[in-house]
Amino acid sequence: MKELLLWEAHYILFVSNTYPHKNVHILVDAFIKVMDVIPHNLVLVGKPRLGEKALQKSLTKAKGSRRIHRFDGLPLKKIKALYHGADLFVMPSSYEGFGLPILESMMSEVPVITTKKASIPEVAGKYAQYVDPLTSEQLAKKIIDITKWDDEFRSSWVKDAKRWASKFSWEKTAEKTIDVLKAVIKMQYFAKSSIE
Repeated sequence: MKELLLWEAHYILFVSNTYPHKNVHILVDAFIKVMDVIPHNLVLVGKPRLGEKALQKSLTKAKGSRRIHRFDGLPLKKIKALYHGADLFVMPSSYEGFGLPILESMMSEVPVITTKKASIPEVAGKYAQYVDPLTSEQLAKKIIDITKWDDEFRSSWVKDAKRWASKFSWEKTAEKTIDVLKAVIKMQYFAKSSIE
């Protein structure tokens, strides 16, 4: 990983592969709109996928900006460090089965901007800033709004979000999955018994 002095810079983080529904190109378009207003870099972490063509088109508009950085295949330790150093995490996805990077950001005490699509509001609750409708203009406005938060408000927001995110765990997920499976087995048993 080129260290690029990220640790000395302010940056906005995105972590995911470039599938079309991730809308990374909209994030880049929004970043281009705010580049002259905020000092931040944009850090994109993830593998190129089917949304790469749209992303490359947006990156071309950035005219070779040295403030947009892409990383692929980073070890977990470096990804964790990127989460902890970010000023803001943006997930402009139009679909998530769960949205783990949102919780990872909250646990790292980083404000989150995302959408109200699919499972995202269930995962993020009232502890994310939502962009609806998702346009580069709306996303740019939300990015600027959050970069203007004062320290006290930001600190309170990320602490509340971290408490929310800490309620999610693999153990709780496993327990709830087992409860659902037991309920299904019980229903099937009673359904079978009533037929006989």
